[in-house]
Amino acid sequence: MTPRIIAHRGSRINFPENSVEAINAAFESGAEGVEVDVDLTLDGKALLIHQEGFEFDVVSNRLITAPSGPEAGWLGCLPYSSAKTIDCASWYYGEGSKGSMPPGDLKDLIVCAAKGRSFYLELKDPDYWAGQASKRAAEMAQEAAQTALRLCKQSSEVYILSFSPAMLREAQAVIPNVPRLMLIDGQFGPLHSQSAREQGCVGVVFPLSEFSAGGYSLQAAAHGFEIYVYEDGLPHIKRGFQIDARLEEMKRHWRQLTTGVHGIITDFPEQLKSFLSSN
Repeated sequence: MTPRIIAHRGSRINFPENSVEAINAAFESGAEGVEVDVDLTLDGKALLIHQEGFEFDVVSNRLITAPSGPEAGWLGCLPYSSAKTIDCASWYYGEGSKGSMPPGDLKDLIVCAAKGRSFYLELKDPDYWAGQASKRAAEMAQEAAQTALRLCKQSSEVYILSFSPAMLREAQAVIPNVPRLMLIDGQFGPLHSQSAREQGCVGVVFPLSEFSAGGYSLQAAAHGFEIYVYEDGLPHIKRGFQIDARLEEMKRHWRQLTTGVHGIITDFPEQLKSFLSSN
């Protein structure tokens, strides 16, 4: 089995992550699927943005780094109208940023849809909403359902991903026919297996750095789950990022992949395609 190549937040080395430009470029480079991040505004609108590691400068409307971590849930503290003023290109382009690129709407994926293209929607964890996690998970599942069904009608394949059991549970209730994958940020164990089964997940997604450790992937496969991996350890990328050292590190991990891996969520879809074809 040759793993499916899934571009992490689109072609984010060449374009701002989660943007329509990054998504289309990823498919054009040979990726079979694209993973995007989905989060909610205060008034329950879904946007394509990965907020962890950023803070929002309310004066300049730019994203800035937050080395010690952002204020949890800052996007969820903004109404849609304010969130759409954020310049998501400001981090990628730096001081040379021209104009503004607001976060995309979930429905923007429709313009990228085509037969044979797969979309992996990572629904962000609602647990930072104290006392409202279930409500927010339900709102996000409803938002995702509308777009997922439209993508499927246009012959695209859709998967729902999340680290959050509550989010996966809501997705199961709202769009039961859209397959779900449980994201795992460490080692696989009995509780992961039980939770994934309860949420009706077809597979689990391991961090690439943990993939070969302790035979966890074999344990997951023995429980009947499809196996996916994601490249961890590189939160955000600026324009001009020098890929050589990171790419060599990823190649060392790629060589450890065993048969039976269904997909790899990668920052290097074009290079991974070449690597798999020659190995």
